[in-house]
Amino acid sequence: MESWIIWTIVGCLGAAFALMVFVQYQYIDELRQKKHTSGKDQNTYYEKMSFEEEQLHYNQQGAFWPAAAVAALIHRVVRLFRNNSTAA
Repeated sequence: MESWIIWTIVGCLGAAFALMVFVQYQYIDELRQKKHTSGKDQNTYYEKMSFEEEQLHYNQQGAFWPAAAVAALIHRVVRLFRNNSTAA
């Protein structure tokens, strides 16, 4: 197999993973904002979810767990830098 085919496949998989991380990051950010606007703690917020919301959350976070883990890490780092920049 020629090397350009391998690099094309690797590039497509990398682009797909980057897209999944972007989608997961947006989902985590929106979920966090909803939780803060409701004024509930995390356990109460998840207990009060409807069945449909719970299933969507499970599928969103469970189906692409590597992308979700990377997105959660990026979200924490970004939040940390935002908190440090506003404190100064």
